[in-house]
Amino acid sequence: NYLSLYKQTNHIENNEMVFVSNTKQISSEHRFIVANKQIVSHSTYRYNGILDIRIDVPQPALDLAHQVAINLNDEIYDVYTLDIAMIESEP
Repeated sequence: NYLSLYKQTNHIENNEMVFVSNTKQISSEHRFIVANKQIVSHSTYRYNGILDIRIDVPQPALDLAHQVAINLNDEIYDVYTLDIAMIESEP
């Protein structure tokens, strides 16, 4: 299956989390660095399909990152990178 092939080519270990979703048009992509249940850094790295690195992120992405940061079991992950992609809402 696709996930098995992806794991072979991208060196994903069995104890790592992978989330797969339906294909959507991505409007922007944002990266968060989380340590001890707190967001310690963030940036936007792609906007409208163009590499566009900047420090501002949309509030909904920041809110979701905060929820993940406070709810993920930090006994397993002390420091991690969280990428969030924003999609255009459907009418």
